[in-house]
Amino acid sequence: MVFQFEAMQIDQQPGKEKWDLRKFRPVELKQVLTKWQEQLDYAHGWNSLFWNNHDLPRIVSRWGDDQKYRVRSAKMFAILLHLLRGTPYIYQGEEIGMTNYPISSIDEVNDVESVNMYRERIASGYSKAEIIQSINVKGRDNARTPMQWNESAYAGFSAGKPWLHVNNNFHAINVAAARADSNSVFSTYQQLIRSATIIQL
Repeated sequence: MVFQFEAMQIDQQPGKEKWDLRKFRPVELKQVLTKWQEQLDYAHGWNSLFWNNHDLPRIVSRWGDDQKYRVRSAKMFAILLHLLRGTPYIYQGEEIGMTNYPISSIDEVNDVESVNMYRERIASGYSKAEIIQSINVKGRDNARTPMQWNESAYAGFSAGKPWLHVNNNFHAINVAAARADSNSVFSTYQQLIRSATIIQL
């Protein structure tokens, strides 16, 4: 299995840190995906396909539209991933279109990487607004907020207050709502997985 992170670096400035943002260009993503689809020697390797993990922000917020077109964006990323050659990985919450959790203060951040970067960049003269923007786009806490199961307290994740904040949109974006909607992001993932299973058989 080959895990490559080249695609995950196309929205950062070349030669700089992940926090140094630049505009996402779909054509660059297409070029990276095409290269790995065409040039990987499948006699000796097999691609691992992913958009999200515990260290990456939510793809629907990062490169999609997580507001008006959240459902369409999440479905688009799901379909693209599952129609590539390789093994797709689905990270918790991706299958219901969970989004990033925007913060306005470093006091809301748990991730040590983000906190350390904030301190270093404040000392180097960066503005707080600029740093917070980078954390909202690339911070690891985005992927680590509690799974949104239903509309109950703490999104049904636990009876007590979780270690991280629950995204405020959990009333609309949760597993229970997704399972009840035949046109949901979750339903699209189910169809893609069924299709892949049939093809393999």
